[in-house]
Amino acid sequence: MTDPTRSDPLPESPGPDVRLGHPVLNTVQTFAGQFAAAATAAAAAGDGFLITYAALQGQVLMGGQYSDETLGDGTAENNFNGAGRVLKRIAVTGATTTAADFGKLVWAADSGPPLVLTDPGTTPPMGVVLDVTATAEADVWQFGMEAQFLLGILANATIAGGATTAFGTRVGIA
Repeated sequence: MTDPTRSDPLPESPGPDVRLGHPVLNTVQTFAGQFAAAATAAAAAGDGFLITYAALQGQVLMGGQYSDETLGDGTAENNFNGAGRVLKRIAVTGATTTAADFGKLVWAADSGPPLVLTDPGTTPPMGVVLDVTATAEADVWQFGMEAQFLLGILANATIAGGATTAFGTRVGIA
């Protein structure tokens, strides 16, 4: 590409919603607004079902929040939007200022806020800080389903000397 000599914004349009419904694990209670998650092959139980997220190995965030309240029976489904989005003014433990925290990775410690800036060592990050709006509160870009799965794949990859060693083998996406 040659050096630009004038402004030339690229055309764009918003990405699509990724609305999905999937069965909830038997006896698991999900609520609207919880981070949507699924148990994978590395989980101790519930492989292939939606679950309550607990930042444990074998769980993967689905890139959105549940839209309904559902008590799982193995067939009852809950819905979520797996597209990435900005979570506005969400609690983020440790966030201080935009200058200090812009672009920092955030993790979900469990199925809802607060998010944390410290890697729990069991799961890939769920987003990045865009703006600190108050002490321990920020606007966060929540990665969508595609990014969550790619991070899971990278976390399981063996790349000598690569950045993926920070994740370790944490999720069961292969």
